[in-house]
Amino acid sequence: EVDPARLERYGLTLGQVSDAIRAKHLNLTGGDLHVRAVANRVCVLRAYLYNLEGEEVRVSGPVRADGGPVEILMTVDDAVSGVYVCRLRADGVVERHKLTLVR
Repeated sequence: EVDPARLERYGLTLGQVSDAIRAKHLNLTGGDLHVRAVANRVCVLRAYLYNLEGEEVRVSGPVRADGGPVEILMTVDDAVSGVYVCRLRADGVVERHKLTLVR
């Protein structure tokens, strides 16, 4: 279940979270999380998934990007429904995105 009070504390609506997921190409169907990104150069990417308490839920293996589109896959079969933060890291550059997992 998504906690509306928690969303409100972050100044978010469920619609905003859904729109952000679609905009960042985060696909949460099935038991896998597909994170798509575009690398500007050759680098190694890693994705981290955190719950809103800041606890690390999943870490992907390193994925080499040769510049251009790349996809990172993480299995989230036993993760519960809720709001998470996905952190992408590539050679010291960090990008964060909130997402909602709905079972």
